[in-house]
Amino acid sequence: MVARVPIFKRLDAFSISRIANLLRARAVPANAVIFRRGEPADAMYFISSGVVEVDVAPESLRLRDGNFFGEIGLLRDEPRSASVRTVTQCRLLALDKNDFRDLLESDSDLREAITEVAEQRMSH
Repeated sequence: MVARVPIFKRLDAFSISRIANLLRARAVPANAVIFRRGEPADAMYFISSGVVEVDVAPESLRLRDGNFFGEIGLLRDEPRSASVRTVTQCRLLALDKNDFRDLLESDSDLREAITEVAEQRMSH
């Protein structure tokens, strides 16, 4: 499942295995709230399958297989800046806050890729 997430595709088998050990798989039904704006940021999520809707005022954004969300609160060490709910049944991979920090400290390419996406999202 990890290797199917585009941001991890460039990693070797050892790195993918290391990350896989940090991620928790979650099956989430359609129309479920993952988190709400203002809640503490405790994890980021990678979408293995399904569609989520990110409610960022004044509009919403749909993310699909291979995308990730929840990184902004972790990068900024701030409460959630958006609410996220599932549109369809989803299979998510959750990376908790401490593992996120350790992973970004040990992999500068991954840190750069996640930070780049977060900056693009924050500028919209």
